[in-house]
Amino acid sequence: MPDIRALKLIASRTITSKEDSASLKILQIYLVCIVVYLMFVVPLSNKIVEVKTQTLLQEIESQFDHYIEQFSYLLTPSSSGRSCKENLPDLRKSIFNSDRVKEIGIFDQNGQIYCTSNNGDTSFYLYQTIMNRLETSSTHATLSYTRTKFSRTKSIALIFRNETGQGLSILIPPRYLIRHINQALSDSSVNYRIEVISRNLSEQLFDEGMTQFKVKSDKYPLALDVSTTLNYYIIQFFHYCWVPLLLASLISIYYILSLHNKRNNNSLENSLRFAISNDYFELHYQPIVNLQSGNTVGCESLLRWKDPSQGYISPDIFIPLAEKVNLIEDITKLVLGKVSLFLVENASLLSSVYISVNISRSVILKPSFVTFIDELVNTQPTLASKIVLEITEDNNFSQNELGTLKIHLDKLSKHGFRFAVDDFGTGYSGLDFIRQFPFDFVKIDRVFVKSLYDDSTIIPLLNSMMSLATQLNMKTIVEGVEEASQLEILNRLGFVYIQGYYYSKPLPQEELIAFLT
Repeated sequence: MPDIRALKLIASRTITSKEDSASLKILQIYLVCIVVYLMFVVPLSNKIVEVKTQTLLQEIESQFDHYIEQFSYLLTPSSSGRSCKENLPDLRKSIFNSDRVKEIGIFDQNGQIYCTSNNGDTSFYLYQTIMNRLETSSTHATLSYTRTKFSRTKSIALIFRNETGQGLSILIPPRYLIRHINQALSDSSVNYRIEVISRNLSEQLFDEGMTQFKVKSDKYPLALDVSTTLNYYIIQFFHYCWVPLLLASLISIYYILSLHNKRNNNSLENSLRFAISNDYFELHYQPIVNLQSGNTVGCESLLRWKDPSQGYISPDIFIPLAEKVNLIEDITKLVLGKVSLFLVENASLLSSVYISVNISRSVILKPSFVTFIDELVNTQPTLASKIVLEITEDNNFSQNELGTLKIHLDKLSKHGFRFAVDDFGTGYSGLDFIRQFPFDFVKIDRVFVKSLYDDSTIIPLLNSMMSLATQLNMKTIVEGVEEASQLEILNRLGFVYIQGYYYSKPLPQEELIAFLT
């Protein structure tokens, strides 16, 4: 008999088309992630270039701050009264030690530059606009972009002073700033413009491009303009396209794992539904024999799932599954239908034989099942007296369920149905359960027979069960009898009705007919 893996093989026949659906779903996941990424790639790229622009401006500010810190030693209090000749060695030494600063000039409180590192003694004044910016600057520093006094080359002038009003004018060629920006933006395909006092340091025209960002310094009259191009967005798209692909891959993995787990459950459910709709079930019947007369008085119907390719599937697999997925009522109705047909077709042979059908708690409590029984009896009124409904005693009914159970049993008993307590002695409800309801049979579970022998401690229990059943006017049926020694002990104890392999295994319908004949 195949195990649960066989069920999965059966289920695979019903879910083949879902493989294509899963592949399509995964493709949709990737497409959705890429579309969403496309929706965000422009705003994300804009944010990247905006942050990069701000970072670049801060780096340039830091360079100017570094120059101020590096050359502030030239503005010591002792140097304020020194002549140009005395300051000149320090100025030229500073130029020599710096790889970017080309000239340094010292100016007094009036803005007169009286000494430069290149020319020594000189005399010219800073523009009044520069002096005004120094006055309003919180750092006492500013920038200017102008031609040098003597070489006439364009340079950035970093101008700052101390508390006494004495200051320095440091000339820096703009190519160093431009080179730094070029290196930072070389792989970005963006346009840029660096401005000092609204003057463009680069000689190239600024292309405003698709989107423009401009950041201004709070310390210096400095601004950096950056504009994006179509090529920039294409580069950004491919640079970060691993993000949606990774996200889509993670989602797809989660989807596949979820689908796998779901199919492990649902495939069994689907295969069970498929088996019900295609009637892959058959009934086997195990005789219940009167050991005194040797006559068969009844049979227990036992459902078997016979798959066309996998053979018989164990009830231990599909019955719990049917309970779990709410298909047990459908299966019970199917069993009752087959039993009814068998009784009608073999009315003469089964005239003195009843057939018992197992009914689960979830089914016997459903009004829809009672309605089904009503319709069945209306069609074949004589069937009720030929069918025994077996209810397992180990079901743990609540008080409300016990009330519903009594109503349903009373209604079914009026049709002529008889009832048996199955697996008696293995559950929790026990004596109170069989006391409350009009049961006709008590079926003693096979666990009490398995180890039965002459001095067995099971014997007192069996005697108690027999006594209880007699007092409640119920017949006892002992299940699982396989050996003559067990039968002999049960006979001495007074048990009459026996079910087990000693008399017969569960038989297919044709073999049961032969057995009864």
